[in-house]
Amino acid sequence: MKYEDVHTRAKALLAASLLEPLGENDGDWLAAHLSECESCTAVHSAQRTMIGVLKTIPANTPTFLASRTKALVRSRIHEMEENSQRVQLLVISCLLALGTTIIMVPAAWKLFSWAGGLEPLSKTLMWGLGLLWFWGVPAFAGAALLLTHRNGQPRAFRSAMTRRLSL
Repeated sequence: MKYEDVHTRAKALLAASLLEPLGENDGDWLAAHLSECESCTAVHSAQRTMIGVLKTIPANTPTFLASRTKALVRSRIHEMEENSQRVQLLVISCLLALGTTIIMVPAAWKLFSWAGGLEPLSKTLMWGLGLLWFWGVPAFAGAALLLTHRNGQPRAFRSAMTRRLSL
């Protein structure tokens, strides 16, 4: 950034330092400049005094605003926890599909090859059974996990908590 003079740069860096730490080069330059320049040191001192005064002013917030904000934050935290549990269940479902595919492919290949050689059974039926086994079983297992863990808790726990809260 180009500055008209060193004092403009120093004032811009002082303002920036209120928001976030300065980089090493800018911080070193500002410290060196403040040690030499009385007017910029006075601006820096005034800024520190102003911040100190502002920190002493109590911030009065209406109680309904604070309690509503807390409730919304807690609600968002609960929502994020539920989403993370759903993602975990989805990952488990994908891993089940991958695991059954890797483990069962050799045995299933031999089984379906043998069964496909039998005359009464058609090849279409074998392909259907294979698809059901490799993709349907993990999908149904994942769906069962998701249904039993609605709202992030197993159903038995959720119904017990609902009964306890309604008393």
